Amino acid sequence: MVTDVINVLDNVSLIEIFVNSKIFISEYFLKFSLTPISLTKLFSSLVNGGFEVHPTLIFRANKIKRKRVIDEMTSKKINELLNKIVLEGTGKKAKVNSLSVGGKTGTAKKIFDGNYDDQKLVTSFIGTFPIEKPKYLLFVIFDEPKKENKKNDYYGGNTAAPVFSNIVSQIAPILQIKPKREKNIENVVFKQTVDN
Repeated sequence: MVTDVINVLDNVSLIEIFVNSKIFISEYFLKFSLTPISLTKLFSSLVNGGFEVHPTLIFRANKIKRKRVIDEMTSKKINELLNKIVLEGTGKKAKVNSLSVGGKTGTAKKIFDGNYDDQKLVTSFIGTFPIEKPKYLLFVIFDEPKKENKKNDYYGGNTAAPVFSNIVSQIAPILQIKPKREKNIENVVFKQTVDN
């Protein structure tokens, strides 16, 4: 299934996906579900330069031959779009001070007795950092988050995205990801370096 989704994404232009996102999401993604591990596997392949990922709980000392599943330039464009979602879109609450991240919010209705239930939702945010060269991925998911006063409280951008931001803010120093300030002709941007 993951390969099928990657093939669909590879054969459809990214501009077409995002311009027609309501149609694409409602007609394709809304009608199937993935386990969290399947979604992280797919997402990893999209952001890591286009290589297939094989999740495991056991550390493998030997290197596995990497198989390319999407073009490197496509992966780079996806990372740019994911960063834009955090900077300007539904993932604004996933921002991390002086660290560039990228990700996607998610909100899905749960199915009960064969029908979608408007009151029972799963919300999520899946993101990666540092976005220039993704090394870490974090998937935050809420099963039936508590609704406060506003309807917007239900969405992934208001439930899972802030948790992503909080976790990444706290673990980035532990992972030795430090922001590096770099001068640009037009403005000042932050770029991360990972200490080895």
